[in-house]
Amino acid sequence: MSETIALDDLAGWRRTHDCGALRRQDVGREVCLMGWAQFRRDHGGLIFIDLRDRGGLTQVVFCPEGNAEALDRAHVLRTEYVLAVTGRVRPRPEGMENPSLPTGEIEVEVTSFKLLNTSATPPFPSRTASTPRRACASSTATSTCAGPSWPPTSCCGTGPCKSSATIWTAWDSWKWRPRC
Repeated sequence: MSETIALDDLAGWRRTHDCGALRRQDVGREVCLMGWAQFRRDHGGLIFIDLRDRGGLTQVVFCPEGNAEALDRAHVLRTEYVLAVTGRVRPRPEGMENPSLPTGEIEVEVTSFKLLNTSATPPFPSRTASTPRRACASSTATSTCAGPSWPPTSCCGTGPCKSSATIWTAWDSWKWRPRC
């Protein structure tokens, strides 16, 4: 029997940054990020989640120092759950930086979060930087294009991808340039 998980309402929360926008100069800043849980790592007293949106990836950390109640609630979080988190940007501990990520020098210590939606385990693993990019002109464009670099830059600009890019452009005045 599956457990029912209560979802939260945004109730006035507003994103302050995209997940790929934070850098070392943002240390100390209070932020609100929204996105999908790409990876989850539970280290006993700490839970790390790589939060992604169309702008990139940021590591968020649930720890007793940030908010013990949020840490207790974070145990239900899984891959592809949709979250909104607030917290303070802090530098990653020395030796724990990730030079392969633009946000690899920082992490967000979560003070509060809202679970916006859950997800069943996807039939395919979440995209990683090493996953090869595929052309997106098929009817399965949402599964082949979704990921931290959405929308795809290798898309041929037809069919579902073009429609999605047009919608994103209308919503966010976002520039989309296919490589084809």
